[in-house]
Amino acid sequence: MEKSHIDRSVAKFPGDIPPLFPKHLPGLSGVHVFFTTRHPGVSQGGHAGFNLGDHVGDRPERVVENRRRLMELLGAPAQRLCLLRQVHGDQVCLPADEPPEGDALVTDVPGWVLGILVADCAPVLLVDPLARVIGAAHAGWRGAVGGVVPACMAAMERLGARRQRIVAVVGPCIGPTAFMVGQDVWERFLQVRDDYQVHFTVASESGRFLLDLPGFLRRQMCDEGLVRDRIHHVDLCTFSQENLFFSHRRSSQCGEGPCGRQMGGIFLAP
Repeated sequence: MEKSHIDRSVAKFPGDIPPLFPKHLPGLSGVHVFFTTRHPGVSQGGHAGFNLGDHVGDRPERVVENRRRLMELLGAPAQRLCLLRQVHGDQVCLPADEPPEGDALVTDVPGWVLGILVADCAPVLLVDPLARVIGAAHAGWRGAVGGVVPACMAAMERLGARRQRIVAVVGPCIGPTAFMVGQDVWERFLQVRDDYQVHFTVASESGRFLLDLPGFLRRQMCDEGLVRDRIHHVDLCTFSQENLFFSHRRSSQCGEGPCGRQMGGIFLAP
């Protein structure tokens, strides 16, 4: 497996907000990529910490404050944060003041912060540094096999990007030793391509499998024309690392209520 090109340390910033900032990504001057963790924030209960999702039962004023702190840290005004009403599809949208329904965003306009909310799904961030076109995709297993990342790449090309120049970062998500799925998921992937079976490991005789979601996404992007050395991965598992990340699956297995959401985001400096 390729080595991560990401600095996996958690940096401390004003207000003790610790986003994970990728490092050593060549040619990204003027492009900012970030991934948040669950600490510290002002949310409580099952959302305790730095919850950025406003659809999981958290008190609205706490989500607003967490987002305000994030935007202050990023040096971007709050009204420039663009999110989505994510539905596990492949619809690509342009930034808007009100969240559109879809699972990917693209823009070539500086100042928009494209944000993807996750709690096990993969946030995939993309940029053509020469054309200064950016994209962000929400890739759970449905969106991944449904082609949300290739759709995001195609939308970036319509804004002037070239996929041979695109740099991609797959953010923290549920890892290959934790993502247990049923035979229905295995069959769905194989309906697209037989050789996608290499991303599954048989986990039991009862027809359960472990899915390597980040590995699949890296393979898919290579198949779609991205240069392998330009595809990076933050090798951190949201399910396994409870101290760092919210995890929908972990919360469900523990019988807890809805959990919070962390964010992967990207923006162009003005």
